[in-house]
Amino acid sequence: SRAVFWMPGVYLLPIISWVFLIIFGAYWVIVYLYLATAKEAVINTFGRADYNESTDLKRMWWYHLFGLFWTSQFILACAQLTLAGAFTSWYFTRDKKLGRQWPIFGSIYRLIRYHLGSVAPGSFVIAVIKMIRAILAYLKRKLKKKSKVAVFILRILSCCMWCFE
Repeated sequence: SRAVFWMPGVYLLPIISWVFLIIFGAYWVIVYLYLATAKEAVINTFGRADYNESTDLKRMWWYHLFGLFWTSQFILACAQLTLAGAFTSWYFTRDKKLGRQWPIFGSIYRLIRYHLGSVAPGSFVIAVIKMIRAILAYLKRKLKKKSKVAVFILRILSCCMWCFE
C-alpha cells in the first residue's frame, strides 16, 4: 500500500491498457463485420445471385480470431510488465521520499527497449492455447448431439488447456 501511495501513476496504467483494448476491440469488430458480410456471388439456374461463404473466408475468420487472442494478450502482458517494473523500481529505491513518484514512465521505457522480445512470444504461447480451447469449444458444439463420448473427451482436453493457460 505504501508503494501505491508513493506512485500515483499506477492508477492510470489499467485505464491506459483498457483504452488500448477498447480501441483494438473496436477495430476487431469492424474487421469481423467485413468478414461476416463478405460472400461469393453464385448465379443459380433462375439467373439470380446466391451468396455462399467461401472456405477462404472461414480460414480468415480463424486467423482473425487468433489475432484477437494474440494482440489482447500482448496488451495485457505489456501492462503487467510495466506495473511489475514500476513496483520493482520503487522497491529497490533506497530513499523512498527522494525517489521518483512516476516510475511508470521508466518502466514503459524499459519495456519498449528491452522486454518486447519477451512479451511477444509469451503472449503468442497464451494465444495458441486460447486458440486450441476455441477449436475444442467449436468441435464440442458441433459434436454435441452426435457423440457423448467425444464431447466428454473434448471437455477433458478443454479442462487441461484451461489449466495449462
